[in-house]
Amino acid sequence: MKILLGGMIIGLSLWSMSCVSSSDTNITVSDNEKAYTFSAHYDQSRTAALQAYMADAFGEKEWGSQDDIDQITTLADQTTFHIEASAGQLAIELDKSANRPAAYQRMKQVCEGMRKVILNP
Repeated sequence: MKILLGGMIIGLSLWSMSCVSSSDTNITVSDNEKAYTFSAHYDQSRTAALQAYMADAFGEKEWGSQDDIDQITTLADQTTFHIEASAGQLAIELDKSANRPAAYQRMKQVCEGMRKVILNP
């Protein structure tokens, strides 16, 4: 049920709240009282740079070596979120009720950094 709800939130976000759009790139951010979501469809040539940024930002070095990711992740600081990623696509959902306000703020900063990596080759 949680995964279905997450997929629905991401799907609705993609449909209704597009923040950046071009022929190859679409970045969507949704921020409501329950969750913060970041979704991106981007040129696959940006995948390695994005993986490097994410590995550095989250401290998850193994992500750089994986082609596809679909998992719930808990970081060392106890930030928990769902991530789905493959070459040219990324979706992150952070449940605000399961995380501290500081984790939410950090995720917003990291996602802003990911947006910059995707848009600035």
